[in-house]
Amino acid sequence: MAQVSVYFFTGWDSDDGENVRSKRMATLDTIAGKGEPLLDTARSVGSDELDGGFYPRPKVWIVEIHDRVSIQQGNQRIRVPEGEYTMRARPAETYSVSGPKWAIPFELSRDQVDAYLQGKMKIVAGVWP
Repeated sequence: MAQVSVYFFTGWDSDDGENVRSKRMATLDTIAGKGEPLLDTARSVGSDELDGGFYPRPKVWIVEIHDRVSIQQGNQRIRVPEGEYTMRARPAETYSVSGPKWAIPFELSRDQVDAYLQGKMKIVAGVWP
């Protein structure tokens, strides 16, 4: 899989009437004509992770957990360290979260995600429903 660089960018938002930062990252070719790339936000990703030049794909989010998250998974309590993770939508409004600090993906319900987005987690890239 070839690696490509993606960037956040600023572009005109006609609803807000101002330049805004993109919610998804994109390749320089994709950004051309849409806005100005923020070169200091470069990230290398696999070309198979792109959606028409945009990253991440729909129903995939890059999230940052900035406070300890502790969840019950089966009969085990899991404490997830702070850091950046990839969250993917699964069937029945559940989400699989994985990252370099956590080798085995863990599942969150929609209610848990909504609660964590209120203070323990933020979406870095991707569009939340």
